[in-house]
Amino acid sequence: MKHIAIISLCLFFCALISAQKQTFTVKGNIVGLEKGDSVLIFKENILHPEKRTCDTLLINKKNNFTYKKTNEGATFYTLVYHPTNKSKSTRNRSLTLFLGKGTVKLKGDTDHFSMVEKKGNDYKHKLVARYIFLTDSIASIESNAYDRYEKAMEANDGNAMKEALIELSKGHGTAELDSLTLELVNTVNDSEYAAALYLWNSALLSSAEIEKRLNGFTPEIQKSFTAKELRKIIEMKKSVEPGAIAPDFTLTDVNGEKVTLQDYEGKYLLIFHWGISKGCFRTNTELEQIYNMYHSKGLEILDFVQSDVQPGNYLSYTPELYRQLHPLLHHLWKSVYTSMSENTHIIKKYNLSAMPLLILISPEKKIIARNFGSTNEIVKILAKELIQ
Repeated sequence: MKHIAIISLCLFFCALISAQKQTFTVKGNIVGLEKGDSVLIFKENILHPEKRTCDTLLINKKNNFTYKKTNEGATFYTLVYHPTNKSKSTRNRSLTLFLGKGTVKLKGDTDHFSMVEKKGNDYKHKLVARYIFLTDSIASIESNAYDRYEKAMEANDGNAMKEALIELSKGHGTAELDSLTLELVNTVNDSEYAAALYLWNSALLSSAEIEKRLNGFTPEIQKSFTAKELRKIIEMKKSVEPGAIAPDFTLTDVNGEKVTLQDYEGKYLLIFHWGISKGCFRTNTELEQIYNMYHSKGLEILDFVQSDVQPGNYLSYTPELYRQLHPLLHHLWKSVYTSMSENTHIIKKYNLSAMPLLILISPEKKIIARNFGSTNEIVKILAKELIQ
């Protein structure tokens, strides 16, 4: 009897764990898929981008594929099409889907892989369907303009190139899309897609704003995986919002030296989170001026730099690779690469969810300000605190 009771208990917990997970299926009817082609399927992690995972799906049937997965809950996935025929266009190969449970059907062709028709699950919701349609329509217009631009370049047709660039600059439908996005994330209470889109765009919001919005969703959505992620975001934000005590850290800077919060004891510390990507970087040109003005009065600055020199492969970064980026770094203060394996924990600890981000910490280790982009509030506080 004792053994039967133990077995029954094990079966109960196994069933409970299984019930907490969700299974989805993606069925693709995509004209142009060939045997041997592959589709990389990236599972996005909104809270921890460095934990993005990838499956490789090998196409074994012309024009069709099926992908089935069991996960803890719904989230966004990025599908990237890789043809064996290298002469195919490299554009429109990436597709974003929201997947949780049930079946999503895709229909289209490989030339417009990023804009295929989507049916099933949350895509049944009228406003979600309208949002997806508008997003794909804008992408189609931009894609056609890019095609015309490339053909004009090949033909060395300056006028046609100019016309294509003008078409791209018009921003067809972007104002409508912005309005629809706000409507979707702020008013739709019965769609987990809307909740996930809200989560994706929550970087600039306070914990109080997110908590208020979360309470507006239906009871079913409040029990969802996305709602659990929103609650995690709320707690993360509370721990690093103005008024909170700054979490301690021990990190490795770009020169391989240790840097800790304790190193700045008795000083005002301005943490600047910015990023480098291929061809561009998000920084702030005013920081050096602020540093020169207030450093002698007790201000220090520390850079948290996020780099995607090797996109999606955070843990393979090395100090040698980072040193190639030194011309872009500030040299008056220390810099830390958040994507180095020994530093990735700081992303969660300080909720580094967007950039450029400024965090001002007092000599007593209290967070005074947390702003995105603008230095205005930071300068006002420093002027008040350091110019007596």
